[in-house]
Amino acid sequence: MIKFELIKGELLEQDVDVILNLTNQNLDYKGGLNDFISSYAGESLGKECSELGGCSTGKAKLTMSYDLEAKGIGWIIHAVGPRYAGGMYFEDDLLADSYEAALQLTVNYKKHYMKQCLDVLDKYIGHLDGSAKIAYTQDTKSELMDYFEHHPIKSIALQSISTGVYGYPIDEAAKIATRTIKAFCNEHEHLEKVLMVCQDKITYEAYKKYMNK
Repeated sequence: MIKFELIKGELLEQDVDVILNLTNQNLDYKGGLNDFISSYAGESLGKECSELGGCSTGKAKLTMSYDLEAKGIGWIIHAVGPRYAGGMYFEDDLLADSYEAALQLTVNYKKHYMKQCLDVLDKYIGHLDGSAKIAYTQDTKSELMDYFEHHPIKSIALQSISTGVYGYPIDEAAKIATRTIKAFCNEHEHLEKVLMVCQDKITYEAYKKYMNK
């Protein structure tokens, strides 16, 4: 069972291995905290995101953290939450899926990220002969294994999905989020802690209401 905590504070100030970034289906950065995260991580983050082919609503993608390594953060998980439309388009399921997808990436991140990087690499080396492709592939695998060794995922800081500009009612969103996260924490043991980080009092109080239910 994983420890699940509620924190009022700043996402980038948490002592964790991976943070959750909220983005759109294009994985680009247009205002809000995600733009702030991008500015700290540096241009390389945007370059990696541009190679990933976007991300569907309710899904998540994993990238390195780049300049955020200076803060002790090794990874960023990018999730796309639903826009709220009155509950007519299965937004509750998509919101739960967003958290589940983000958390599941911490389970098999090495295998997932290795495949993700090799798929991107193949777009650039597909025209090369066999020996050259093998050499590039082996070098990439070696670099990634070294990164995995120095950046294990043992903790994650989440933030409230879809309750900003996407308009999801905070009380209902908090209920869905805490239920989904608790279920995940009860079923897994690979993480030391999962944090839900709330920047403002309204969000914090909404989540606090459901933490012990």
